[in-house]
Amino acid sequence: LGGSSASAPSGWPTTNESGPIDSTPSVSNSGGRTSVLVGSGNDSDPGPGGYSAFGSTGSQLWFTQVVNPPSDTAPVGGVQAGLAVGSLQSGGSDAVAGSLGQVSYALDASNGTPLTGWPFLNTDSTHSTAALADLYGTGQTEIIDGGDQTAGQGAGQEFGDGGHLRILSAQGNQICRADTNQVVDSSPAVGGFLTGGATGIAVGTGGFFPNASDTDTLRAYNNRCQLQWSTVLDGDTFSSPALSDVLGNGSLQVVEGTDRTIFGGSVWVLDAATGQKIWEVNGINRVIGSVVTADLSGAGYDDVIVPTIAGTLVLDGRTGAQIADLSPTLGLQNSPLVTDDPNGSIGITLAGYTSSLLSPAGAGEIDHYEIPGSNGAAAVGGSAWPM
Repeated sequence: LGGSSASAPSGWPTTNESGPIDSTPSVSNSGGRTSVLVGSGNDSDPGPGGYSAFGSTGSQLWFTQVVNPPSDTAPVGGVQAGLAVGSLQSGGSDAVAGSLGQVSYALDASNGTPLTGWPFLNTDSTHSTAALADLYGTGQTEIIDGGDQTAGQGAGQEFGDGGHLRILSAQGNQICRADTNQVVDSSPAVGGFLTGGATGIAVGTGGFFPNASDTDTLRAYNNRCQLQWSTVLDGDTFSSPALSDVLGNGSLQVVEGTDRTIFGGSVWVLDAATGQKIWEVNGINRVIGSVVTADLSGAGYDDVIVPTIAGTLVLDGRTGAQIADLSPTLGLQNSPLVTDDPNGSIGITLAGYTSSLLSPAGAGEIDHYEIPGSNGAAAVGGSAWPM
């Protein structure tokens, strides 16, 4: 593997000065133009912020502010979740994300206008980036999202401490909801992984409420929000699971990284239909960002790329054996990006901060690797991967 350098295009980096950005950017092609969509504001600074779109030159195209209900005695406008992009109502690109306040918005991605029926009243904050899918084979896209909940009243109901998995219609109506006694900060992964190929939703929880029984769990639901299985792992599961054929058997498995704080982290692969463990690798650094998978060897199964707070590990999908350790002094709290590079190679891009055990966070850094001998789909040649 070799790193390469690049410079920012004219107009970038950019800012709208509306708060810190922890939201993962997304891209929309709508109204004849390409734009970058992102939320601003985070848990440390939740007051300002909202939804923004930037053009190709870094100029702000629109900004939509979060408006909480009058009953909210401490309204905040931050948007920490990423904006999920898909076709909901407009016929073009729409975007949806929850806020750190009490509402979620679905917006026309071309101009930031809220869609008919939105915002949706969550009654509490949302950190989970939504998944979009046609869950019922109707040709209509549904929104699948996690959320937080503190005890109290909202939307005419009495709630306890915990969280929710929700399925919403494109018109902003709740189809179903599954309650947990722990927050649901993970982004859902949706696919046909349940018995008989039925659509399932895999999602992790969080660790906000001490001693809650749903802490450290990875859970699977059907498209009616009914729990199919719940497996307790060895650490926080607020990072998002991946659905992937890491065994090469033609079916999907669930891959999840965990965070055990001072005890490091681990990676788990579970049978997606049952939640039973297939393999586990522990004793690694904390996994805060989400794992991604790709066939890097050309062997017909996916390998696992694991971002940690000190380097990114590449693990063999079938066995969990370590293939590579990329940028061991670079801390990541997001997901690696795997690309089909213009020169035909598989690319792996890491965006994080320089780190060490004595200095846990430093300057921002982006590293890009390419797999020698790869053809844009898989590495080729007996010595191409690993080096």
